[in-house]
Amino acid sequence: MQSFLHDENSALYRKLIAKSEGNPSRDEDRHAMPLTLLAKEEAKAENPTVRCLPDAMMNGAVMRNARTRHGSAFLAVPPGTNEIALSMSSSGKKTLLAKKLNSFVELSERELLCLAELQTAPIRLKSGKELVHEGQVGDMAYILQAGWACSFKLLPDGGRQIIAFPLPGDCVGLRSALLLTSDHCFSALTDIVVSRVEASRMMRIFNEFPRLGAAILWAVSRDEAMVVEHLVSIGRRSAIERTAHFFLELWERLRLVKLTTDNEFACPLNQYVLADALGLTAIHVNRMLRQLRERKLLTLKERKVIIQNLPGLKALAGYHDR
Repeated sequence: MQSFLHDENSALYRKLIAKSEGNPSRDEDRHAMPLTLLAKEEAKAENPTVRCLPDAMMNGAVMRNARTRHGSAFLAVPPGTNEIALSMSSSGKKTLLAKKLNSFVELSERELLCLAELQTAPIRLKSGKELVHEGQVGDMAYILQAGWACSFKLLPDGGRQIIAFPLPGDCVGLRSALLLTSDHCFSALTDIVVSRVEASRMMRIFNEFPRLGAAILWAVSRDEAMVVEHLVSIGRRSAIERTAHFFLELWERLRLVKLTTDNEFACPLNQYVLADALGLTAIHVNRMLRQLRERKLLTLKERKVIIQNLPGLKALAGYHDR
């Protein structure tokens, strides 16, 4: 599946790369900070993150000057901006989103800085908190930095179908942000940390950093491929096959952002949540988990998944690496 996504997007990717190489980012900034032109240009040349700051942050009434180590330039940094992001280098700590996107293309220092700055105003939400409800109007997307969430739809009879489980490093709600109306709900399964990103800001970043835009497109396409597999599971796979396939999907996604240890990973999902995701009853889920355990393929115990026989589990699920 991964190679398919590369092929599918290769033409677009080459076009974006060509744009990046042929049309370097402009240095002019129409929403100028209260700096001299020379100092501003020096700051932008040495600190590409400045270009990523949203206009509201640029023009905020409360600003403070932070001296940089790049010549005599001064940067106007709004309160709450994480200065670690401004000094971060490609050899420094990467965000989970950066680790994920690096699986597609190695990001430059400027791109890493931009991603880091997007996540400098985190919002912490308690487990069970609904962040977006179906039909909500808005142009906001989110980056999940920590914790587990779920995207779902509610039926008139009170039933719930879980569509996906956003994990740390995932972008959530990009489609809804572009369509301006959410077609599903998004809530926290555990305590989570998210960052908000306006659609207009995302579009500006895509224009400034087309390689980064291509990488995000790859990540979203990969997530959509998982949704397709989920649909196939609900419609055609047996209960034990869909259960096995589901845990392999989680393992692969978490491995991408380095959140697995060998063939083990933390999993906060209870049997009722699994039932709403797999289209089964909680009792049926319990039976499938017991069968997987008895076959020595997989064990879910104390909020931890242990894959005991990876080749055997893949064979049972008909799973193909992405």
